[in-house]
Amino acid sequence: MFKKNESLVHITQYPNEYIIETFNSSDAGIWVRSNFVSVKPLDVEIDEIEKLINIHFDSSKKVNYEKYDLKSANENYKKVTKRSSIKKQMENAKQVSIYRKKNLIELTPNINGGTSGDYRGFRSISDKMITLDNNLITENEIAENEIAENVLKLFSDCK
Repeated sequence: MFKKNESLVHITQYPNEYIIETFNSSDAGIWVRSNFVSVKPLDVEIDEIEKLINIHFDSSKKVNYEKYDLKSANENYKKVTKRSSIKKQMENAKQVSIYRKKNLIELTPNINGGTSGDYRGFRSISDKMITLDNNLITENEIAENEIAENVLKLFSDCK
């Protein structure tokens, strides 16, 4: 059974690797990058991706926004991923966001808007969202590797 709090994980696909990162919710209602980042090669087994997604979900927590050290989290991300600038982080990147609240999981592909202009950054493609609802599944369990399989499928919808 899932935890009651909300969790957010982003998986970014690059030409040679996946980066999985946890986001923390804040008392201000803003999601903030955490220090927990995993880097895996593209040939990683699907069950390991599924396991990592769930580990990242479980590490998401609620933080005090005013006291949160976002600069430290961003510096940690650069160090772990070896992507030292926003340009390097956005280059050839495809991203899927995975949101969990209780038994509901929403997987949303994103558009990569680059680093400049009105549409910079990642933006969700809401009409391509996949929803997995544990309450609707008769065995009361999401199928093995279903989250990871849907993430990999959604990378083809990323722009």
